Amino acid sequence: MLKFATRNFNNLIARSLFNKVEVKVENKIGTIYMDSQKDFNALSAEMKSNLVKNIKELDESKDVKVIVLLSKVKKAFCAGADIK
Repeated sequence: MLKFATRNFNNLIARSLFNKVEVKVENKIGTIYMDSQKDFNALSAEMKSNLVKNIKELDESKDVKVIVLLSKVKKAFCAGADIK
């Protein structure tokens, strides 16, 4: 789970080591990075849940006007559902 130390999202950078998700907020832009190299960001139930939770938190914040979802994997954005 990603936990924010403060509800003020200005210049926030947080990372979830379990879900390979990083959230960064700068200049009212919330950016969520997916970073699971080994499975090309395949969406496990846990990763999907974490993405939804973080999108909702950023959406409800007055410190964020735009949410951007990006991948840190060079060859793919997202492989789709994790069917393991």
